[in-house]
Amino acid sequence: MGVNRFVLNGVSYHGHGAINEIPGIVKSKGFKKAFVASDPDLIKFGVTAKVTDLLE
Repeated sequence: MGVNRFVLNGVSYHGHGAINEIPGIVKSKGFKKAFVASDPDLIKFGVTAKVTDLLE
């Protein structure tokens, strides 16, 4: 079996309004695609949509 490598973000944003930092970070890094990991409850309560709406 091969080796798996995960590179995690070294910076975390917390607090009121932190989610609004996402579009600026995405643009500044020139990203064209994003991988959003979620679960059924986060989808059910609209948490995931808050992120994906910003990415659109």
